[in-house]
Parts: sequence; structure tokens; C-alpha cells
Amino acid sequence: MAASLGSLAKSHPRLLLQLSTVLRISCRTGACKFSETRNPSVPDLSKCSNFTSVACYNDGYRLNGCPSASSESHHGDTDKAGASYSIGLFGSAAWLFFKKKEEEETIELFVAKATVAEQKGRMDEAEDFYHRAIVLAHQQQEEDKATYIYDLMANFYLRIHKHLQAERLFKETIKRLLEAGYQQYDPTVIEISLKLASMYDIQFRYTEAEAGFRFCVSQAKEGLKAYKDRQTQALKDKKEGSAEQTVDTATKEEKEEEEEEHLRNLYATLGLSLDAFAKFTSDRGHLVEAEAAYVRAIGICENELAIDGRPHAQLPTLLNDLGTVYERRKDYNKAMEVVSRAEVLARTDPDNLPIILCNKATIHLRIGEREEATSLFRKALRLAEQTQNEETILFVRRAMSQLAAPRMEEVKQE
Repeated sequence: MAASLGSLAKSHPRLLLQLSTVLRISCRTGACKFSETRNPSVPDLSKCSNFTSVACYNDGYRLNGCPSASSESHHGDTDKAGASYSIGLFGSAAWLFFKKKEEEETIELFVAKATVAEQKGRMDEAEDFYHRAIVLAHQQQEEDKATYIYDLMANFYLRIHKHLQAERLFKETIKRLLEAGYQQYDPTVIEISLKLASMYDIQFRYTEAEAGFRFCVSQAKEGLKAYKDRQTQALKDKKEGSAEQTVDTATKEEKEEEEEEHLRNLYATLGLSLDAFAKFTSDRGHLVEAEAAYVRAIGICENELAIDGRPHAQLPTLLNDLGTVYERRKDYNKAMEVVSRAEVLARTDPDNLPIILCNKATIHLRIGEREEATSLFRKALRLAEQTQNEETILFVRRAMSQLAAPRMEEVKQE
């Protein structure tokens, strides 16, 4: 029997921490979009407590150049979801049997059909299937599943840039989560709040966006505090207990692993919130605040999210972004220091290395080292062309256009 969202929230549900749901922020492009990937097969709505997974700095998560809306949905193989029935060799009797089965409308079937329709570019059809899934969920009083579908549909609207509809459904999802027992500092709630804040930013609603990003940072910190307070109280209760409860060793180890993962989720949520806030404040020209947020996020990657002494894979991108802040503040020594460190860490990352090299080339250009800048720009372009990533190639070429600027000024002066 499936547990409710509320009960699962109170027991800290495990969140899917992978590239499947990621807030992807570019190092230098100045854009912010979301990349949402769902289960390639028909969703298991009996486990819809994980209906939205926090975009965290866990294994596989990294920042990169922002994908286009069309690239934000990678659902994998959908042959099962989109299977159709035909008469074929089965004859009319078999056809009638399968037709009857097909007509047995289920929430899962509507969601699967919506997924397939979106993959095929039939957005109106996908939207209709989502609506039918929500109606059916309410009719069957499957409120947990309804919340799951609200989130799916909100992300669908986000992918196709219908921000007002996405905003309305994200707010409805948060409302339903809170009514089900989630706290405002739950990573799931914060993830949706980050999406809302980013949509406000895109729509030039900067006051609401700033309030949203600050809310996410403060609630992520509150979540960590609440967790530590619970741990302290549990330890105190254990010491004051008159009798020690016998706990199975395997159960104890499993509980410890879940607690450790939950703590990493909380730190990852804080890191993500700081990253998004730093990006926003940097774009607004509030570079001191941006620096502080990046430094804290970097610290989380180096310490709380480090594994076996190795810093998290997100670190080079954060260092690169911090270098951008220093460059804009004309603190070129610090900028060169952190970007050079990012370059070393990203040598095995063909997607981000060209962007980092562009940043380093720009710093060389700022301090008058034109020859070094030209060499790095050419290297960045060569690496970008090897990856065949069109967006990265365009980014590098746009950055290289800085080389022509001084020469154009010289021509004007002559």
C-alpha cells in the first residue's frame, strides 16, 4: 500500500539526486533554465512521493551551458508507453480483447500518452492528456497522484515556455504539499520555489525573483538547523532513556545510510540555492553578495559533499563563476587564481572546459596579455568543435569577438 506524501515527507523521503532533474545554469551565458527528465517507462504513480526530485549537487550533477527547451525533455525509450494495438495475425477476437483493454482509462495511461505526445511534438495533445489525468485522479480521490500530475504538468508548461500556466500549477503543487505535511524547508518545496524565482527573473519581475531566491536560501538553512536539532534531541532522549531498545543491525545500518543521504540532500539543496542566488545577484550587479554566496557554495562542494576527500564534481563550474565575479570587480589576480584552479579540475570535462578557458582568456585580455588570450580562445574553440555542442561553439565564438574590439578602436582612432 502506497504511503501518503505527508507521511513520506515526515520520514524524509529519499530524493532522486542525479542529472535527471537539474537546474542548469551556464557559467557565462547569463541564462537560466531547467532540464527535467522523467522515467522513460510508464510512471509508477504508487510511488509518487518522489514526483519531483531536488536538483542537487550529487553524483552526476553539474552546471553547464543551458539547453534549449526542446532538449530539456529526455524521456528515453517510449515504445512501451506508446504501444498500439492492431488486428494483425491475432484476428478480430484478439482485436476486440485488446481494444477493451485499451479503453480502460487509467491515470498512468494518460500520463504515458502525454509523455509520448510531447516527444512527438504534439503539445496540444500532451496538454489534453495531462488534464484528463488530473480529472481522473480527482474522480478516483487519488490526491497524491493528483499532486504528482500537477507537478508534471507545471514542468511541461515550463519546458514549452508557458510561464504563467507553469507558475499557477507550481503554486498549486506547493499548496498541496504543505497541506499534505511537507515543511517549507523540505528540498522538494525549495526546488519548486527556485523554479518560480527563476521564472520571475525571466519575466523581469526582479523584486519577486529576489524574494524567491532569498526565501530558498533561508529555508535551506532552516532545514539544516531543524535536522541538527532533531539529531541533538534524539541523542539526548537516548541518553536519558531508562532502557535501550534492541535494534536489528541491518535495520540500524539502513537507517544510518538514509540519515546520511538526507543530510547530503539538505546540504545539496543549500548549495543549489546559494548558486542560483549568486547567479541572480551577479546579474543585477550586486557582486559582493554574489561572491559570498559562491564562496559558501564552493565550501559545501569541498567539504560536506566531498567523497573520500575528493571535492564534488560541481566545484570547477562554481570556481569559474566566482572568477567571473572577480573579473567584473577588476580583481584580476583573484580571478586568474580561481579560474586556473577550475581549469585544472575540469580537464576531464569536455563540456565545461571550453567555457572555463574562455573565461581565462578574457582575464588575460583584460590585463593586456593579448597573445595568451588568443591562444586560449583558439584552444577553447577547438575543444568545443570536438564536442560538436553548437551552443558551446557559439558561446566561444562570441567570446572570441572580444579580440576584434581593440583593433576596431585602433582603426577608428586612425
